[in-house]
Amino acid sequence: MVARPPRNYLALLFEFARLQPLPFRVTIDDGEPRTMPGTFIAIGNTPSYGGSMPICPRSEADDGQLDRTHVVALGRARLVRLFRLLLAGRHLERPQATATRAARVSVDAPGLVAYADGEPLGRGASTISVLPGALKMLVPQR
Repeated sequence: MVARPPRNYLALLFEFARLQPLPFRVTIDDGEPRTMPGTFIAIGNTPSYGGSMPICPRSEADDGQLDRTHVVALGRARLVRLFRLLLAGRHLERPQATATRAARVSVDAPGLVAYADGEPLGRGASTISVLPGALKMLVPQR
């Protein structure tokens, strides 16, 4: 029997084929907006997207912080090589991918579409923030 990749991975590969680098404008907490050209920016409060893709591998659900993962502008061939590392949660080992923590992140870019766990939320500027203690969560002991 041949193992099939989860449908989310196939959908992401399809999206990667269509990705064009964008001049993201990012504001972290109360900092100054910065232009950060890139292929994508992911913001999460848990390590994985649906299908167990560890896009924000250092994220901790109970720390009151968001993790922002930024991948610089890459061509498709380099992006596919990085994708293999992303599947293993090792993409932050490469200089093309960086992560920071914040309580609030605002992102804007021409044609930006914001997604939450693979579902489109809307177009245009987005601000994502954490309200610490708003949910009771069960997390594994460290």
